[in-house]
Amino acid sequence: MTASPSIHVRGLVQQLPDLDKVREVAETDDSPLTADELQQKDTTDAVIRSAQESGQAAIWVIGAALRIFAKGRFHRQSGLTYDEHVQQEYGISPAHSYRWRDGAPTALAIASATGKTPIEGQVRELRKGEKAHGERGRDLVLELARQAPAVAEQAGAKLTAKVYERAIAALPKPEEMPADPETVAKVVRESVLNVLTAPTTDGAAPGVSPIGETGNDGAEGEGNAEAPVRLSVTVPAAVADTLKQWAEKLNTGHRLELGQADVLTHVAELAAADEHAFSLISERIEQQHAEHWGREVQRFEWRPNPRSKTVLRAERRRKGHSAPKGHDEPLMCATQLAQANGETAACEGELVWKVEKIERTKASTAYYCAGHLPAGSTPPGVWN
Repeated sequence: MTASPSIHVRGLVQQLPDLDKVREVAETDDSPLTADELQQKDTTDAVIRSAQESGQAAIWVIGAALRIFAKGRFHRQSGLTYDEHVQQEYGISPAHSYRWRDGAPTALAIASATGKTPIEGQVRELRKGEKAHGERGRDLVLELARQAPAVAEQAGAKLTAKVYERAIAALPKPEEMPADPETVAKVVRESVLNVLTAPTTDGAAPGVSPIGETGNDGAEGEGNAEAPVRLSVTVPAAVADTLKQWAEKLNTGHRLELGQADVLTHVAELAAADEHAFSLISERIEQQHAEHWGREVQRFEWRPNPRSKTVLRAERRRKGHSAPKGHDEPLMCATQLAQANGETAACEGELVWKVEKIERTKASTAYYCAGHLPAGSTPPGVWN
C-alpha cells in the first residue's frame, strides 16, 4: 500500500511524450501547433492535471490523518511536541499541518460530492464560509463547490480562491438564507456569476482615473498561487493620486508590492464598516499573510526570496512569550546578543516575537520585543 502512490506518480512520468521527440521552438515562434504537437500538448496537459489532482488529494488525506494523530497524541512518548514531531518525522511545517487539519473535512467532503479535489487556497476560503454559516455551512459550501465550476465555465472565467471569497461575502446572512435547496442553489449561482461578471472600466472620462491594477493576492508560495483578481473602478484623479501615495507608503512599511487596487479594496471594506483609520488598512494586509491561532497569537512562514532554501517562521504572541521548560532564567530580546560588542543596551521590552531561521543543516531561534524586530525577520504583511 505504501508503494502504490509512488508507483502511480512514476507511472505518470512514463505517459509523457519523449522529450527528444519534442521539437524545440524559438521564443519568437507563434506558428500554429502541428497535429503531432497538439497530441503532445494534450498528453502533457493530462499528466500535469493528474499529478496536481494526486498532490491535492494527498494533502487532505494527510490533514485527516494528522487530526487523528493530534487527537490521540501519538507522539507523546517521543519527547517532542506535536509541532516538532510533524516537522522532524514528516517534514511538514506546523503551519501547514494546522491548515491541512482544519481544511481536511471540508476538502474531502467536496471531493466526495463533486469528484474533484479543491486546491488549498480555495479550501481556506470555503472553510471560512462554512464556519461563518454555522450549522448550514457545510451544505452551503458543498453547493458552492458544485455550482461554481459550471458558472465559471459558462462565463469563460477562471475560478480562484478570491472568487470564492467574494461570492461567499455576497451571500445572504445565515439567518436570511432560504431553506429550499433549489432556491439556495439559485442564490449561489447568482452570487458566483455576479462576481465573475463584475463590470470593468474601459476608457475613463476626462478628469478621472481608472484603478484596475493586478494586485498581490496573498498567495503563500505553496505552488497553488491564484491568478490576481482585477478590481476596476473609476475614481477622481485626485483620489487615484492619494491611493498611489498610500500604496507607496504601505509598500515601504510592509515590504510588499501593493497596487492602487489593493489599497482601494481595503478602503472600500473599511468604508462599508464606517471605519477609515490608516492603521486598519495595515492590519487588513497583515491578516492576509498570517495564520491566526486565537486572538492573541499569529504565525507566519516565508522565504527571504522565492529561490531561497532558508525558511523563516515567526510567531507573535501579544501577551509575550514565556520561557520554555527547563529555562530558569527569563527570555531576553535577541538584540542583547550584540551587547558584548557594545552595540546595544539591555532590552527590557516584552518579548512578543519568536523567530526561527531554518536552513539545510541548522536552525536557530531568537526572541524580540516589538521595537527590536529586525527588518530581515519581519514577516511579509507586517508593518515594520
